[in-house]
Amino acid sequence: MTNSHFSHNGFQISVVKDFQAWNGMASEWNILWKNTPDASVFMSHGFLTTWWRHIKSHVLRLHILIVKDSNRQIVGFVPLIRGRGFMNGFPLRTLTLMHQAWLIDRPQMLYSGNRRDLMEALCHYFISISQSWDVVSLQEQILGQSAEPIFTLVFKSNQEYRLDIFEDSFAPFLSLQPAINSWDDYLKTRTKKHRKKWRYLQNRIDCAGDVKITRHSEGADLGKALDLFRQLEQKSWKKSKRVYVSKWHYKFYKKFIDPNHDGTRIHVLLLHLDKKPIAGVIGLEHGRKYAALHSSFDKDFARYSPGFLIGGLDLKWAIENGFAEYDFMSGFLSDKLQWTDSYRRTHYIRVIRKCAWGGVFNLVKFRVNPWLIKCGNKNAFSRYWITRKDRKRLQMNTSKFDKHNRQLGIAKPSKKP
Repeated sequence: MTNSHFSHNGFQISVVKDFQAWNGMASEWNILWKNTPDASVFMSHGFLTTWWRHIKSHVLRLHILIVKDSNRQIVGFVPLIRGRGFMNGFPLRTLTLMHQAWLIDRPQMLYSGNRRDLMEALCHYFISISQSWDVVSLQEQILGQSAEPIFTLVFKSNQEYRLDIFEDSFAPFLSLQPAINSWDDYLKTRTKKHRKKWRYLQNRIDCAGDVKITRHSEGADLGKALDLFRQLEQKSWKKSKRVYVSKWHYKFYKKFIDPNHDGTRIHVLLLHLDKKPIAGVIGLEHGRKYAALHSSFDKDFARYSPGFLIGGLDLKWAIENGFAEYDFMSGFLSDKLQWTDSYRRTHYIRVIRKCAWGGVFNLVKFRVNPWLIKCGNKNAFSRYWITRKDRKRLQMNTSKFDKHNRQLGIAKPSKKP
């Protein structure tokens, strides 16, 4: 189902809410995807439709925007999803960019032409349908490409909305070609301490038993490797912290074993000790780029630092096979920033509508909560209304990325651009 109902500055925006209609746009979608600067593989039509079918279609609703210019040519796609969520105990209607939070993948709109004009039209579209949402979220917007100037221009001057822009994540990556052509070239870029640690851990695990490294990327062999990785993850620390890969994601990966998804390929790298898998990495290959999606290890073998070893082995393989970029994704940055000095910084852009219900929400979240935490109040009211994330952020009174700022030797950023 497609409804055309909004125009602004020569742009016409229509919305697609039906999966079959969206699924039929593969050719137009991928043409725009390939022409969008720095568009990731996670924004390809095949990736998003497969992800939607296997993971989110049972809990959320599609809201795909199609942007056309005055000549009726498609110049933009904005993959949005509608849902309901809770913030500080308040049930809110949300409108967010389609993304895989378990990947930290820099979701973005696909566009050709002037991004600024498109973003301005998008902001005015959000205002035109404001009665149908309470919160609009754009996650992981990369600095220099994100929409904060336009959002600030449109929403800051409008008293009906609250605009928040704050740091979202670091995204470490490593550019390999043409500077790095071999593993030895790469190790020369690391510190003496890092090189010594790599050699020591390799020697240590070699002395522990029979070491074998296997990589799986095709057919039934890949399916078995995914099952082994899942068993491995159940023995890791991720099980107790409940941050392991869900059964829905494994179904999604197994669907992606089919190589006809926009040239992407799933890889599973396993490290075996005496024929027992002790560490693994799930990676995604697309063209000359490679992304490490998930890694895990058996905590019974933690003394061998298998997480460090499997990360180095995966990077070594990417270098030896001529990839242009290795993306570490995000999460657990202290480990990933050992391997690279390059990173992308992202911002979270959130617009909250100040309706009657939203007004109470704003009062509690941005006035009452900080005051309660400042006073150190630990009563039941405080525990209910203050989320753990809010409490940690306000108690620290600092950006959650400050230690990584210090590690990278950069100044503390302001909370708002």
